[in-house]
Amino acid sequence: MSADLFSRARDAYNDGGIRELSVRAKWWMQEELVKALQPTNDGIYVMEEDWDNLVIIDACPLHIFEDCWDGAADVQTRTSRGETTARFFRENFEGETHYDTIVVSGNAATGDVVDDLEFFKFVGLWGEENFPDFDRQYRDIVPPEVVLDKTLELHAEYPNKRIISHFLQPHPPFVVKGDEKLDPGSKYRDFTAARRDEVSSETIREIYRDNTRYVLKYVHDLTSELDGKSVVTTDHGTMLGEGVPLYYQFLHPRWSVFHRNRFKYAHFTHLRLPKLVEVPWVELDYEGRRDIEAAENPAGIEMNREIIEDQLEALGYQA
Repeated sequence: MSADLFSRARDAYNDGGIRELSVRAKWWMQEELVKALQPTNDGIYVMEEDWDNLVIIDACPLHIFEDCWDGAADVQTRTSRGETTARFFRENFEGETHYDTIVVSGNAATGDVVDDLEFFKFVGLWGEENFPDFDRQYRDIVPPEVVLDKTLELHAEYPNKRIISHFLQPHPPFVVKGDEKLDPGSKYRDFTAARRDEVSSETIREIYRDNTRYVLKYVHDLTSELDGKSVVTTDHGTMLGEGVPLYYQFLHPRWSVFHRNRFKYAHFTHLRLPKLVEVPWVELDYEGRRDIEAAENPAGIEMNREIIEDQLEALGYQA
């Protein structure tokens, strides 16, 4: 038994005895079966690509992005190394030191893994302390303007660092439908009603386009203020009614096959399906490049650790 597996087994037993250990052992077995069936991960390593600013919007399918992108630069296609945000960060950044890079993130899934990663500086923006003037009823959403402002602030403070700016949108909870801001109790705010067939997949896709256009406005504003070469991409895609193959529904540990509608929407660890890993890649025009310098020591991690689990639940990861 590997040290990692032994540690996980011990933690499971300590949390809930034999019953909890057996439940998690079943999960681990199914997860390993799913992983064994996946093709070789041929996704790009983003740190090896040519950019000064990497702007990531979260969970945006390639076809949705192509429908919404209105910039002058062409939309290219790349293969992501991750099918979820956590996997994207681990696959791209784990095991290397990146003291030339700052990360600003609006997705708490990054906070779950960042202690295992080595950046010069990491700032997680979930938590009302980061946006006290934003309507409290939207506290489970990290507003894109907050990501934009913090990115510009850190770029001004550390002009010789690469910067990764990670917006939460268009990942649900959705902010808008059409031109109107969604009420927190709206059935259009996430995938819940769609999984009950109360909202059509066509409607969900249009709402996804609305929220992609919404966040891209801030992306355009951000990249117009940053010097150097900017690239716009997404960490992974998501299912918007298409679902996953039946055999994966039997094997995947997240839900049982009897919850088939759940598999129609969202994204799933270790399922390297085209709709989850084929992502947009837009290289913007630039006038000059920055002189990037790696620091000898990191500037640290800033984030609210206490509410990470609550934020993940709000994002649908615990559903």
